[in-house]
Amino acid sequence: METDNLGPLVQFARFVNGRLETFPAHTRRLQYYAISHVWGKTEWLQVNCLCHDILASLEKARFINEQLPALVGSTAFWMDTLTVNQRDPAEVIATVQSIPAIFRDAQKTIAVREEDGIYDCCEKAVRGFADYEELVRKLIMHIDEHDGDDYRESYLQRLWTLQEVLLSRTIQFVISERKKLSYEERHQNPYWYRENVVRVLDSLYGLAHAFEFTSNDGSLRGITDFMKAYICSGTVTSERRLMRGANENIFTNSFANVYASSIRSATEPRDYIFATMPQFPWYHYPEEAARMTFNEIFLNFYEQSTRNGHRFACRITRSMITIQDCHNADHAWHPSGLQPEPVCLGDFLKLLGQPLEGAIGSENDYHFATTTTINEIDLGDGESISTMLDILEAAMRFSPETWVMSHRGGELAKYGAWPESYDSFNRYLLKTCLEVDESEQDLDEIARIRALVQDEEHRQNQDDWIIPQSMKLLNMMFASVDKFQQNLPMQGDWNAVKGEMQDHWAISLRQKMVLLAAMVSCRIPLSAVHWASEHLRPVRVQLNGMYVLGLLANHYTSTENEDKEVGWKMFCGGRHVSRASRGKDLALVDPATKMPVGLLPDFADNLQTEEEFVKRMSVLYNGLVTKVGSGNSLAIMNVPLSMANLTSRGT
Repeated sequence: METDNLGPLVQFARFVNGRLETFPAHTRRLQYYAISHVWGKTEWLQVNCLCHDILASLEKARFINEQLPALVGSTAFWMDTLTVNQRDPAEVIATVQSIPAIFRDAQKTIAVREEDGIYDCCEKAVRGFADYEELVRKLIMHIDEHDGDDYRESYLQRLWTLQEVLLSRTIQFVISERKKLSYEERHQNPYWYRENVVRVLDSLYGLAHAFEFTSNDGSLRGITDFMKAYICSGTVTSERRLMRGANENIFTNSFANVYASSIRSATEPRDYIFATMPQFPWYHYPEEAARMTFNEIFLNFYEQSTRNGHRFACRITRSMITIQDCHNADHAWHPSGLQPEPVCLGDFLKLLGQPLEGAIGSENDYHFATTTTINEIDLGDGESISTMLDILEAAMRFSPETWVMSHRGGELAKYGAWPESYDSFNRYLLKTCLEVDESEQDLDEIARIRALVQDEEHRQNQDDWIIPQSMKLLNMMFASVDKFQQNLPMQGDWNAVKGEMQDHWAISLRQKMVLLAAMVSCRIPLSAVHWASEHLRPVRVQLNGMYVLGLLANHYTSTENEDKEVGWKMFCGGRHVSRASRGKDLALVDPATKMPVGLLPDFADNLQTEEEFVKRMSVLYNGLVTKVGSGNSLAIMNVPLSMANLTSRGT
C-alpha cells in the first residue's frame, strides 16, 4: 500500500534492550536508517537479537551481532536480511517495488563494505589524495604489495548496492570486519591483480560520478568527496534530486552508456530490470512477476517503455532469432522473445539499443543506409591463421570504445590474459618419451603416455577449455594493440605466445575466437557465447571498400548463389537520425523482406574525432550524404527501407 503522502507500508526494526522488535510503518512517516550491504555466501544462522534463524553470511551475522547495534542505536532501520521474510518468495519479490522509496525516504543509508579489495594498508597509502588522478597514482605505487591477493571490492560488484546508493541522499560507509590479507586466493595470471585494481578504481569512479556528478561550485569535488568517504569510512551527502520524473528513463544522465560494461551482478536475471526500473514513476512491477521468465519480463519492460514514450531500439530482433514468427517487416524489428539471459548489469544494458526518436511507427525507426557484401569466414587451412589475426586486429581497431569497455570492465578479461601454455605439456611428453624405450617392461608406460595425449586432445576440444583460452588470447591481443594502453610488456608477451602457438591453432579455437570477437564488436554479451553459437555466425562485411566483422543469423540463407570470392548482397539498416545516435544499432537486412537478420558494429563512438565521424558516415551513407559548409556538418538523406532495392544502388 502506498500513497503520495505516506510512502509504502514496509516492515522496520528497532533494538530494544538488545533484542530486535519489528513493526510496520510508512516510509514517509518514520525517521529511520536503511542498511545497504552485499549478501555473500549465505546460510540459515542464529543471531543474538532474534529467536529465529536468518539467511546471512557468517561475516554478516558477526556484523549484526557486533557492529549493527552501535551503528543504529535506538533508531528504527530497514535491513532486508532482518526485516524481510526470506523464506517467503512472494514477500521478497513484492518488496522490490518498495526499494526506491525505502532508500529515498531514509534519514541516511549505512553502506556496509566487505574488506576484500581496498584494505587498511591501501587506505593508509592513498590517504590525503586530492583528486582521482592522485588516487590512481598512489594506489598503483602501493599495489605491488598485493601481488596475488584477492582484490575484488564486493560492494562495487553487486547490482542492488548500485541502486541503493543512487537512491540515497546521505551515505555513511562502514566496513563489516577488519581482517588480514588472504594469501590463499592467489592467481597464476601475472596481470590478474593489476587488472582487478584498475577495475575497482573504474567502478568506484563510476559510482561516485553517478551519485554526485558535480559539486555546487561546478567542479568535480563532489566525486572526490564520495571516493574519500568510501575509502576512509566517512559520510557523504548529495544535493541532487532523488525523485525521478516521468520524462526520465534508464538512458537519462548516460546511465546505460556509463554502465554498459559493468560486471555488477545479481542472483536472478530479472533483477537487472527490477533493480533499475522501479525508480521511474512510469514503470510498474508486473503482477505475475513471480511466475514470469526473464524474457517475459523483458518484453513487458519494452512494452511499458514504448507505451510511456521511452522507446528504444531492439538490438536482438524477432527476425534475427525466430523469423517464422514475423508477420511483416515492422513486426520483425520488435524484440525477440529469446534474448540471452544476462549475468551482469552490462549484459542487460547491451540488450538495449539507443533511444528512438519520433512517434511510434515513424519512418525514422529504420531506414536504408547502404548496400553491403557479405562473405563467410573460411578458417579451414593453416594459411588462414594470419588472415584470421588480421581480421581480429582490424575489428579491435575499428571499435576501440567497445573493446576498451569490454576489457576494462572485466567481461573480456574474465579469465585473465595469460593463455595456457602448449609447450609445457609437450615438453613433459618429450621428456617422458626420451626416458622410455620400447622394451616389454615399458609398454605400460607407453600406453599411459598415449592415454595422456588422448585425454589432452579431448580436453582441448571442449568448450570448457576453448572458450576461456579464446578469451585469454583475445584479451592479450587487444592489450597489445590498444592505442590507449601502449602496453609494451603485453606486446612482447603476445608476440611470444603467438609464436609458441604457431602450430596449435585448432579450427575449433579459431572459430570461437572469431565468434567472440564479433560478439564484442557487435555488443553481444560474452556470457551468451553458447546462445550466440546457436543463433548467430560471424561474417565479414564490406561497405563501400571498408571491412568490418558482423554477425548473421544462422537461419539466414542468401537467395543469391553465393560465391566465396564475391559474396552476396544485403542492406545495412540504420535505426537513428540524430547526431547523438546516428551510426549505432546497425542491422544487416534481407533485401527481399526488409527484415533484420544480423548485426554490425557501431560506426560512431565517443572516442572518435569529428573528422573520423564524418569519414565513417560518408562510408556508411555513401551517395546519401553531403557536407554542409566548410566544417564537418553533414546532411544525410533518410531513405525508408521500403523504398530500397538492390538495383537502386550497389557497392
